[in-house]
Amino acid sequence: YCLLFIDRLLKLGLSSSQAPTQREAALGYLASFAARTRFLDSQIVLQVLEKLAANAHDYVRSHQESTPDISKHRVFYAVCQAVFYILCFHMDDIYEANAERISRLQLNTLVGCGLRPLVFCSEGVATVFDRKCQRHALAFCAPYMKLQTQGLAPMTGDGLASIDRPDDFFPFDPYNLRRTKAFFEGQYREWSQPDDEEALTPDSDDESQD
Repeated sequence: YCLLFIDRLLKLGLSSSQAPTQREAALGYLASFAARTRFLDSQIVLQVLEKLAANAHDYVRSHQESTPDISKHRVFYAVCQAVFYILCFHMDDIYEANAERISRLQLNTLVGCGLRPLVFCSEGVATVFDRKCQRHALAFCAPYMKLQTQGLAPMTGDGLASIDRPDDFFPFDPYNLRRTKAFFEGQYREWSQPDDEEALTPDSDDESQD
């Protein structure tokens, strides 16, 4: 059932025949499920990342003359945010044994493309993803993080505009229902980070809440 669920969400999220709102919702569920589920094998997580990244790169290649615009590229930004979000939770665990496969995601190319996907991510996701990329030397995010934190997006020419970002829709994040939380112990991945990183979370809500 788990693999069927993932396959269904991938098909919905990456199908151009589906409504954008449905695609965004499917991508939010997929990112949240892949990030938070402890029983998913790392190879399945990598396969999800590879399919999402391949879709994003195909989109970039077909929109090389396009400029950043949330109204035109909303689903693309949701696909990229799903990639970045999943890596926030899994990068440190899977990188060493799968460095070559992760390098083939071409994260630096994706981050630096003309559509500037990192700028349109949730600030929490972008900040943690940037730290993971620095740790593993996978992408140079600094120029886009400056715009990200300022809430500005590049326009045609030298102008800047205020950012309208996709919704931060991660339906499994965090799980704070006290009466039922015990049923998910050992299966639900809580947010954690290396001791040498300052306290950050990719979620919009505080993980310590009850």
